[in-house]
Amino acid sequence: MANQFLIEIHNYLSQHMEAANRAMRKAVTLGDRQRQQFNAGKVDELKALRAYVSENFDLSTQEYY
Repeated sequence: MANQFLIEIHNYLSQHMEAANRAMRKAVTLGDRQRQQFNAGKVDELKALRAYVSENFDLSTQEYY
């Protein structure tokens, strides 16, 4: 069974990535280049964090005592 804390971390990162993607799409429609770049960077950082968690903490086999 996966650790609840790791699942919550993945959910947190996913929710914030979705919010940043929405904000980036809105910035594109408004033509706000600064906000678009800011949110693109935010998405990249969140992807890197999620990749780190995925690589270093296996959700299916992690054991806790």
